[in-house]
Amino acid sequence: VTWAGKGNVSLSDTAFNTTAIKGTLASIRFANIKGDASSATYDITGWTGLADIQAGTGTDTLVAKNLAKDAVITDTSFIVGTKKLAILKDFEMATLGGTSASQKYDVTGWTGSGAITAGGGTDLLMDSGSGAFSMSGKTYTSPSGSAWTLDTVGVNLTGSSRKDDFSLRNWTAGAVSLNGMGGGDTLLVEANANITVNSTSVTIGSLKNTLSSSFDSLSLIGGASANTFTLTGWTKDASIDGGAGKDIVVYEADTDFLLRPDRIVVGNGVSGTNPIGSATFMLRGMETVTLTGGASANTFTVAGFAGTVNLDGKNGSDIYNLYLNNADATTLVVKDTGT
Repeated sequence: VTWAGKGNVSLSDTAFNTTAIKGTLASIRFANIKGDASSATYDITGWTGLADIQAGTGTDTLVAKNLAKDAVITDTSFIVGTKKLAILKDFEMATLGGTSASQKYDVTGWTGSGAITAGGGTDLLMDSGSGAFSMSGKTYTSPSGSAWTLDTVGVNLTGSSRKDDFSLRNWTAGAVSLNGMGGGDTLLVEANANITVNSTSVTIGSLKNTLSSSFDSLSLIGGASANTFTLTGWTKDASIDGGAGKDIVVYEADTDFLLRPDRIVVGNGVSGTNPIGSATFMLRGMETVTLTGGASANTFTVAGFAGTVNLDGKNGSDIYNLYLNNADATTLVVKDTGT
């Protein structure tokens, strides 16, 4: 079937419809469609042949729903499973949707924007690039500026060998898997929820997301509620801003601890210095700090923190160095549960 004109187009294996035409198809395996300068929508839901679609110079949208297999969209093609369904030209938007099966949507070669709605399975948007990867609310924005609105769809993102920046701000669309690929990558997480981070994952509320080992910088920001930040297992520098509410930071390791007014330093030998191999967690808006040691003899040094401090050395001959004054307004609880 060949068509050129103005207006929206709907193409399936059994029908071809435009603003002016209502057609029935049978045994048609190729379509050549050409739009004009106006904006239009080209819906190929239910099409299994090959369509060559030149959308024209308007703001044009490709629609493909009820997809039962993984899909790959680029600026020049649309593939479902192993079959190319469309040759694309001059498209700015895409609206995609799946079935109850789980689908992956690879958008690496797409520079437009779009929307994906899950059909009930565990669906994923796949992308890679270099630069800033942003996830905010239900919108993912790629380093190239492509914005995708996601409905119950997670994301799997791969960075580059350079420094890449990943941010999750009040993210609710779905689980995230982040692979920075080296280069000293950064991760920012902002949520009015409890946040738990270790070397392989970050859990925001009940949503668990996976991390590669390439992240060297971590920033956590809480919200208006009382949030707990647990960093047990994270061994690199971090900054933590609790925001409003009565916030708590928790860390457990078989090491030494230095707590100052604005930071926690963890690592063997920390007292008034930051030895090589230590990690520093900068603190802001934090009311309670809970530090727990391990089997070895751990040293806890507290100097100047204003708030509640809970210390537990567990096993070993632990040492507690406490430097307090009236101005610090410190409530200190030492509960050594070891033997």
